[in-house]
Amino acid sequence: MRWPRRCNIFVVLLSWCLAATVIAAVVFAVKFTNRICDCDNTGSAFDGNNGDEVSFVLPRENADADLDRLRHKLCLIVPYRSRFEELLRFVPHMSQFLSKKRIRHSIFVVNQADALRFNRAALINVGFLHMKSADGDRDCDYVGMHDVDLLPLNEDLSYEFPRQGPFHVAAPGLHPRYDYPTFLGAILLMKVTDFELVKGMSNQYWGWGMEDDEFYHRLKEARLEVRRPEGIKTGTEDTFLHIHGPRKHARDFQSCYNQQDQTRRRDRLGGFHTVDYEIGSVQQMTVEGHHFQLLNVELRCDKDETPWCDCRGAPQATRKLKPLRKQDDIRPNLGKNRGLVQKKN
Repeated sequence: MRWPRRCNIFVVLLSWCLAATVIAAVVFAVKFTNRICDCDNTGSAFDGNNGDEVSFVLPRENADADLDRLRHKLCLIVPYRSRFEELLRFVPHMSQFLSKKRIRHSIFVVNQADALRFNRAALINVGFLHMKSADGDRDCDYVGMHDVDLLPLNEDLSYEFPRQGPFHVAAPGLHPRYDYPTFLGAILLMKVTDFELVKGMSNQYWGWGMEDDEFYHRLKEARLEVRRPEGIKTGTEDTFLHIHGPRKHARDFQSCYNQQDQTRRRDRLGGFHTVDYEIGSVQQMTVEGHHFQLLNVELRCDKDETPWCDCRGAPQATRKLKPLRKQDDIRPNLGKNRGLVQKKN
């Protein structure tokens, strides 16, 4: 049986239409699976908190890694006081650095607004509690405890989700000033669940130093192994930019009352659950278009527990130290260089 000529033409046209439809569907599917964007109402996945939607085409070999980054979000907690010039450099630098790595992030600057001595660890605890509140960012599943005066320069430094445990970015051999095996300061990344496991940091360290040494022992007792960067080809002079001015921002080395005796001991009672504070205000701010949240915080001090929170008019620290069990001694072994990087001549 032979089809009429009109039927043959119709069949040919119909076949062409079906073929064109299939080809168009395949092309669209390929483009769609290669195009990734964060489409929730929190803004871009990789632009910090500026709120501008960002989408981009990825090479197929990088798609899985970037999909994994989309599952996680970093909250940087920055303890702060009277470092305005450093802050103006920190926020744009970190926002650009993390965005370039396609890491979703929020920045919380925790400003100590009271007249007590600076307490870095307590401010980190306050920032963590605020981050988990309705006014914070509950999307974050890991935190970065980050000094305002240390900026990463080497793009090989990882700020990704610390899946295997705490990750010390500013490791010995990379930090421009401190170099001893148990050093844990400046920049440390942790899963929210790990920070909760150790109940945050001790609040008894008013003034400069040793809060990170106590925190190292918290992690050790909780069997959380600290990891550090590997394969970094830069060193102490070119991995980070240290913008701390020693004359303009002198460190508080003052010691009074029984501070020396108590701060060398492991604190097994304090943490984010015992920090006493009041948030005066929370401000949404931008620097050069890069968003951060500023918390103005007043810490409170129990002078029966930590009278060294205010050394004004106080007696010098007693030199008589009580006996100390080895497992309670948090003082690090600094070595012959007292834990400091030796500058090249």
